[in-house]
Amino acid sequence: MQAHGGLLLGALFAMLIGAGLSLRSAKVRAALAAAFFRLPKLADYQRLFGLTGFYRTLGLLLAGGMSVVTSLELAGTARPVAGGAGAGARGYPRGQAAVGHAARR
Repeated sequence: MQAHGGLLLGALFAMLIGAGLSLRSAKVRAALAAAFFRLPKLADYQRLFGLTGFYRTLGLLLAGGMSVVTSLELAGTARPVAGGAGAGARGYPRGQAAVGHAARR
């Protein structure tokens, strides 16, 4: 360690600079976010936040006087549930789809 301390310190700085530069790339950030949300508990929270946004949007539309069917269609397309282990195509939970999407299939 003492004989090669300068080399280790240089390697550490090079790794930190490389990590900082790679985080500027959108592709790297997206890959890290995908890996982050593959963790089981975090994926559950991501799905919960997606549902919370859906319910909030639906509530605002209904409170504004829109019909239920139109509100469900609009809220389903505006804020789809985040994908993950239990999600099918379009981000909706398996076996379910936003009203209107099921009729178009």
